Amino acid sequence: MGEGSTVTDETLSGFRQSIDNIDAALVFLLAERFKVTQAVGRYKATAGLPPADPGREEAQIARLRGLARQADLDPDFSEKFLRFIIDEVIRHHERVREAGAAAPRLAPMKIGIVGAGFIGRAVARLAVARGHQVMLSNSREPKSLMSTAASIGCAVGTAAEAAAFGDVVLLAIPFSALDTLDPAMFAGRIVLDAGNYYPARDGAIAALDSGETTTSQMTAARLPGARLVKAFNAILERDIEKDAKPAGRPGRRALPIAGDDEAAKAIVAGLLDGLGYDVVDGGPLSESWRFERARPAYCVPLDRAGLEAALADAGHLVADGSWRQ
Repeated sequence: MGEGSTVTDETLSGFRQSIDNIDAALVFLLAERFKVTQAVGRYKATAGLPPADPGREEAQIARLRGLARQADLDPDFSEKFLRFIIDEVIRHHERVREAGAAAPRLAPMKIGIVGAGFIGRAVARLAVARGHQVMLSNSREPKSLMSTAASIGCAVGTAAEAAAFGDVVLLAIPFSALDTLDPAMFAGRIVLDAGNYYPARDGAIAALDSGETTTSQMTAARLPGARLVKAFNAILERDIEKDAKPAGRPGRRALPIAGDDEAAKAIVAGLLDGLGYDVVDGGPLSESWRFERARPAYCVPLDRAGLEAALADAGHLVADGSWRQ
């Protein structure tokens, strides 16, 4: 009896393990499906296509019912499951369309992004949703980004290709990785510098620790000829899409920029406004320390007046990591 119970328990455990494995695979498959359908939603919004496509949806359901019968699965259950997914997808497409309709329309730009981490991908998604063309790159081969590109709806290339592609280029890499870049790629380009100095990651840099210079001044020195504008360094990746709002919306978040090239700053300010943010000019690159790591203006959601006040506060540092709470 006892031995038989053990066999039964082991058998049941095996069945449950199989179920758990299948459930895990199903979750990941659904996640991949939603990534692609979200990209479809962004494309429909930019192309002016309706969120729903009843003909395709009915064809999908008919096909799934047929597959269910072949798999000896209840077709009615399969249809209910697919209709739930379709309804969720349509709601997402509608939200994307509404956001795009409310956002100000500016001339589409080509945006090259060097760095496919959290910041680079979030900016890419927002830019594509606003009708811009984006090329994303990382330190590996472009093929390593193919699934990311499919989910975002952007192109991929090498860092050199992304820099050549863009009317503007977003530099979103660790500060310590600057030395891996060929400065010639950025000559004459408007470069949005989203970099930040984290000693634990980048190693201690005495000139930054002492306040002798700023991260963007060091970046500009490393990339001579680039029209550098400090931007997108003072917002968390999780907020980039969430906080974007149409111009004139109460409580619209403001982002700081800094740069020595006034024409380049004007172009970047227009881009940020079109993406969904008010802009506060923090001055030249030498003043960009005011919104570097641990400053009151760093990664804190503020409207224009609040950001202006934070930039003027040069007297204290905030607790390290407090901006992620």
